[in-house]
Amino acid sequence: MSHLILTQRVLPVVYRVRPDPAAAGRWIVSAQLAFEVTYDPGQLVLTGLAFTGSAAASGDLTVFAENRNPAAYTVLAGAPYPWSLPFDVFTEEVRACLATIGTPRLDLIRALRPAMRNASVLDACEILNTTPGQIRQLTGPDPAAPLSASWGLLVTGNTLSEPTGDTSAPPIPGDWVGALSRLSVLLQRSGVELPTLLGTLASRYVTGGALPDLQPHTEDKPGRLTVQGLTEGVLGRLHRFLRLRLITGWPLRDLDLALGSVTDHFTTPLSEAAVMALAGLHELTARLDVPLRQAAAWLGALETLPFTDREMAGEPVLPGLYDEVFLRSQAGRTPDSDFALDANRTELAYITAQTAAGVKPPVLKTLTGKTADLSRALRTKPDEVSALIAAQPPVVSDTLTLAGLAALAGHSTFARALGLAVPEYLLLRSLTGEDLFPAAADAAVDERARRLLRF
Repeated sequence: MSHLILTQRVLPVVYRVRPDPAAAGRWIVSAQLAFEVTYDPGQLVLTGLAFTGSAAASGDLTVFAENRNPAAYTVLAGAPYPWSLPFDVFTEEVRACLATIGTPRLDLIRALRPAMRNASVLDACEILNTTPGQIRQLTGPDPAAPLSASWGLLVTGNTLSEPTGDTSAPPIPGDWVGALSRLSVLLQRSGVELPTLLGTLASRYVTGGALPDLQPHTEDKPGRLTVQGLTEGVLGRLHRFLRLRLITGWPLRDLDLALGSVTDHFTTPLSEAAVMALAGLHELTARLDVPLRQAAAWLGALETLPFTDREMAGEPVLPGLYDEVFLRSQAGRTPDSDFALDANRTELAYITAQTAAGVKPPVLKTLTGKTADLSRALRTKPDEVSALIAAQPPVVSDTLTLAGLAALAGHSTFARALGLAVPEYLLLRSLTGEDLFPAAADAAVDERARRLLRF
């Protein structure tokens, strides 16, 4: 029967049969066939393609790879995880080409399209050395893709092995939030060490400053610990925070402050305008050689809370920028008690105390009455402090409030960063006619950053 089936499958052509010279008792059956191939582009499917882009002997392989697979780059351009992706090969090649002639892509964009300066995602990408695909992951991943994809997981049905190899660890839940609630999985997927993860989870952007709770408290093995309180919202913010940390390289403290400054104290989403403002902060710190914390304060995020550095041994508690400026002790002098903040650190204590006592409106002291103390705190001459208070158009109201101190510090430190004396700074400000520190309600955050950069 097998011989009949075999004969039915043999093509009806002329065959040549000859003995196999290499093996006695075996025969070789061969035939010659002619085919006509018709090219139909609509039916042609390329399942893989690699081609030579440059010769190894003569091409610059730092610009163009010798062999390339475009299909692979298409996959990388759309992948949301790991967080080094998406990868934009075209952008990287353009940057590499321009680098060979010593011209940054940012300079070329600004020369050819000056209106985009500090006012486009493309400009922001070059400042932050990232790509539009990465920015989209920060400001709003593809609505058709679940948030779990940002962690390389399915919404449900995940089958994960214990990353630490702990065979006594309980099974990892199949849903993505449950899986990431396992500390070992969260560490593996985030790609950071435990101190960095705990510090990020305690940031104001991610959780409002709440300390992470690891259960059970009697356990110390990551595969047996659960991070309590993780939700889709928390994991979404954690993803954005850590991805942005990879892009910028900023320390946790600075990044949290920067995010607070561009999201109106964490009340608005991380938008494209917010990312452009972050790029503006990056450029400000580079051009003026100032700490990021100071630049964030110029955008309205004066640091009033102390910072616990969970990445340092002993987790030291460091004073906020406000305390460093207004409450630091000096030789032979103690800080003015009127500069002390209330328990929430959102207003001066003397004002909050009056409000609590039913004094409405509270009786406000003046900045003028504190000129000597302000001069020492701001390291500015008394007559320059007085000039800022009396400036026209006004830069600050002559009332001793937290907002007043923040505004006074902002103008004073910005003038110093520019290398200008206060009278020179006020003259230039009056000539431009621009409000350099507008309220959040009066100007979008990217516009606030642009004003400082233009000045």
